Amino acid sequence: MEFVEAGDHLALDVGGGRDWPQLTLAAWVRLDRLGAPYQSLLHTDGWSQDNPGQVHWMINGDATMRLALRSNELAPAADERHGYPDSRTPVLPERGRWVHLAVIYDSENGTVRFYLNGRFDKETRQSLAHPARLGPARIGNWDQQDRKLSGRIDELLLLGRAMGDAEIGELYEAGVPYR
Repeated sequence: MEFVEAGDHLALDVGGGRDWPQLTLAAWVRLDRLGAPYQSLLHTDGWSQDNPGQVHWMINGDATMRLALRSNELAPAADERHGYPDSRTPVLPERGRWVHLAVIYDSENGTVRFYLNGRFDKETRQSLAHPARLGPARIGNWDQQDRKLSGRIDELLLLGRAMGDAEIGELYEAGVPYR
């Protein structure tokens, strides 16, 4: 999927009305440029309502990955500055190059685990972790103000369980475009 204009997106409705205690999101992503404060990968609708567990997966302005779930709270020892779980390593070694991004959410254990190119990057603990809520969502641009995406997404995976480290590595190896 290629996203060029501010309104480019793919709408979908997946897993609506159901709680997802565990969730794995993964995709190959190629950003052509960094723009607004966030590059939107997957955003569910309904964030502005009191709807705990709504999922927003994005790349921050500092090129780290974020998984935000509505009404979740970080554990007191978390080192994130903006209130949501963020990866440690910037996901863009260079613009215009494909990278494999993955995040695993486990509400029962209160963890968010980030992966870059098949390798574990960081785990963040949450003191309040609602089950994920999907439903109507957008891949790519979510709005025209601050959640745009200029680039491409391929091999998007939404899985209702937590994949293990080895599985994420295998997923990356199976799709590497640079051999």
